[in-house]
Amino acid sequence: MLKTVRHAAKSGFSYILVAGLIVIFAFFFGVPANSCGSSPNAAFSMATVDGKNVDSNDINIIYNPLYSSNTTPEAEQLERQRALSLKAYLMIELLAKKAKEAGLRVSDEEFASYMLDPLRNPEFLSSYGNTGAWDAAYYERYVQNFLLVSMTKYEAFKRNELLARKYINMIEMQINILPQEVEQLEALRNNKVNLEFVSFNTNLLADYVEIDDAKIAAFTQSDAKEIKSYYDNNIADYSTPEQMEIRRIYLEVGLKDADGNDEKARLAAAKKRIDAGEDFAAVAGSINDALKDEQGLMPMTATENMNQDIVKALKDAKVGDVVDVTTETALMLVKLVDKKDAKTTPLADVEKEIATKLLQEKEVNTLADSLAKEFLAKAKETGSLSGALEALNPTETVDEDASGEEAPKSVWAAVSVQETGEFSLEGQDMSNIFGGQLPPGISLGRSAWDRIPKIGQSRALAVDAFSKMDPKSPLADKVYEADGNKVVVSLKSKTTAQDAKAEGEDAPKASDMTEELIAQKSQDMLGQWQRLFQRRTQFGSSLTLDYGPWLEGQFKEAVESGEIKLKSKTGGLAVTMIDPNTVTINPGEGAPIELNATEVKN
Repeated sequence: MLKTVRHAAKSGFSYILVAGLIVIFAFFFGVPANSCGSSPNAAFSMATVDGKNVDSNDINIIYNPLYSSNTTPEAEQLERQRALSLKAYLMIELLAKKAKEAGLRVSDEEFASYMLDPLRNPEFLSSYGNTGAWDAAYYERYVQNFLLVSMTKYEAFKRNELLARKYINMIEMQINILPQEVEQLEALRNNKVNLEFVSFNTNLLADYVEIDDAKIAAFTQSDAKEIKSYYDNNIADYSTPEQMEIRRIYLEVGLKDADGNDEKARLAAAKKRIDAGEDFAAVAGSINDALKDEQGLMPMTATENMNQDIVKALKDAKVGDVVDVTTETALMLVKLVDKKDAKTTPLADVEKEIATKLLQEKEVNTLADSLAKEFLAKAKETGSLSGALEALNPTETVDEDASGEEAPKSVWAAVSVQETGEFSLEGQDMSNIFGGQLPPGISLGRSAWDRIPKIGQSRALAVDAFSKMDPKSPLADKVYEADGNKVVVSLKSKTTAQDAKAEGEDAPKASDMTEELIAQKSQDMLGQWQRLFQRRTQFGSSLTLDYGPWLEGQFKEAVESGEIKLKSKTGGLAVTMIDPNTVTINPGEGAPIELNATEVKN
């Protein structure tokens, strides 16, 4: 391969690389870095794909570029990183196999071009060295000393990686869009309404509700069950969990020190120093570089957020005790520095607080409901929202009372007539939050189709605004609720796709809309498949546990059929994360609109 790549490099393509983007890994190349499987002789089998064994050293190809560093992660974090790396590796091998079955192949020329492409291999920029030209020796050191795999194994994997890409691209090419889908999108996008509305915001109305001790006492007696129910349902707000402060001496399984001592020998040496009277913190700080500054200290932390192996080992320990903790990935000595027992505040101590909160909410909701109904009746009488507000809250100079102080403001001063602006049922572009000034290629997607600008989320209002409200009779005949607030609305304007065409507005080309729909279908089916092939990113780990319904379906099928077999060594948290049955795919907020007959007719 080196010969082929050298020949391809002479084309000058590699010289276009910007020097500032070149990732320099030189400082890694002298000494092997931490890896998923630790030292080569400690490799263990993690899974098989179609009978082919996948061990922890294989996973280094993905694990090391993403997670290898001078810090040692917590056991649970390490398991998650291993799981992410293993799942990505297995998926790539699975897709490569399917590509071969579909007749796809990778020529030597394609492979050389792929390896030299910084857009498809950003993690591979280091192999270009400081000059921007291909450096064979540098490439070998990168693979052998940083990724910790053989050249043969690495290049075989990269060929499979390219095959996997080609297979996904083939699947993408099979996504088609019907003319009716383009018409539906055009109608969805160009059918717009603009609503006038008055929202009775409960936060603003709270200032107009007065609650005294007598009311609170009466509510406490009459609604004791509701108070108790609220307390039980929100018990976490009135509880402090068990907490521990500890110091750890953490030794990762499979890693040896400079003198060749393994984790067991190093643990024994640490125990000997502590038994001889050396301070635990000093020993902890001298053994693990990642915990050096803190000397192994983990500040007071809720036990539910700690490694549960440590919590179990310290269950009956007293402050000052030191215990051994063994996990699949590490050996530890853990000292209990301090401990706080779980504590729950009795209901009697917070009963008045809860009663005040619940009574306040009830009073405010009652007021909002009453005002909204009164306002709707007045709007029907005056024929408009602004007319109703003027009648209920005349714009006159506020009089002073006999004491010379300004008279209390009317509750109607807390509301005003507003407009939503034109919107469609496509959902609002969330990039507008930043004025549309997002970097190229970054999109925040769209909000839920029934989230109405300035009003909030209301399925009933969104449906009625497009199916029932008419410019000839613009005032809605009922009060709506959105995000817990009462809302009275009136149709300001309505525009259809036909209106837009008649006014000569520039409409997007059918071809552009087709491309947009294909991209959306690809996203819905294949998810963020590109993340499967990213090895380095400035925003952190690129891997995920959910690559979209199609890829997850392929993975699940392979596991269930036995084509992919997970070994027991990957048990615990890793298996939980890798198992596709544990991945729940939540539909996006911008999911297709489905209206039932009742919603449209009522």
